[in-house]
Amino acid sequence: MKKIFLLCLLLSTLGCSIHYIEHISPHEVTSEDLEFLKSKKIGLIGFYPFVTQTKSVMADDILNINLEIKNPRYLRIIEFVNDNPKGKVFVDLKEDSFLSFHHHRYGISQSDTKLDNNENLIQFLDFGKRPNQLKLVNKNTSVSQERLREFLTIYLENTKNLGLSEVDNLLVIPEKKEQSIQMKNFDVDYWVIGIFQKKYYENTNEKANITFIPSLLTYGTIPYWDEKEVRSTFIVFDKQLNQIQKFETTSTHEYIAAWWISTLENPYSSLFLPPSGKFHKPNMQQFSKELVQVLKK
Repeated sequence: MKKIFLLCLLLSTLGCSIHYIEHISPHEVTSEDLEFLKSKKIGLIGFYPFVTQTKSVMADDILNINLEIKNPRYLRIIEFVNDNPKGKVFVDLKEDSFLSFHHHRYGISQSDTKLDNNENLIQFLDFGKRPNQLKLVNKNTSVSQERLREFLTIYLENTKNLGLSEVDNLLVIPEKKEQSIQMKNFDVDYWVIGIFQKKYYENTNEKANITFIPSLLTYGTIPYWDEKEVRSTFIVFDKQLNQIQKFETTSTHEYIAAWWISTLENPYSSLFLPPSGKFHKPNMQQFSKELVQVLKK
């Protein structure tokens, strides 16, 4: 936390920008690995990075924001998922929408976090299909309500309201409430949920300790050099939604901060925005490599 505070001071005082350096994955997915994965029918859920937009707002704008969910199918999904003795997923409309407000000396800013539907990271996988690319036959009555609820909960507790449209495509939702929600009968062997964390994580290292003072004393001419972790989670299920394996992956990305950094390609002005989708690529390569070993067992 101390290092974060000092870096913020450096950035604000010297007008520095940040440039992240992409990490090259040490996990090589061979042609044999890829051929094996392509031989499996794998459905992919999620795999969207988060993106945050910030703008200035007035107090009246905050009062007039309507977060109410009116889609009846979404309301049925929320009711179904919340009917869980382990606890509710959807509790607060504002928190469930990832909307936040910050008061500062210049006024009020609104931060709105969304799933970046324009950057689906399935592009970094050469196997698997999204639900709309899969064949389906009616509904899968062999999936229990408990397993379906747990499956949906895993994705929605991370994406909240933003993930409702994604899971809606998976479900048969009867008009009558007394009839149960069920999974559509997709032609798959496995399901994979891909979840990308909304922030960078601090990674303690010596580079920051060595470069901070020289950078400060030279007013950002000598760059500040540090690194951050990007974390991704992948959960694998069989066709009956039994969880097979959970993969927690991490990649480390170096960055430099200096006043002249804006002359480089892809400068970043904030440490607090969600990681760009491409920074999850090494995590996905690690997952692909490890998935081969799990499915071969």
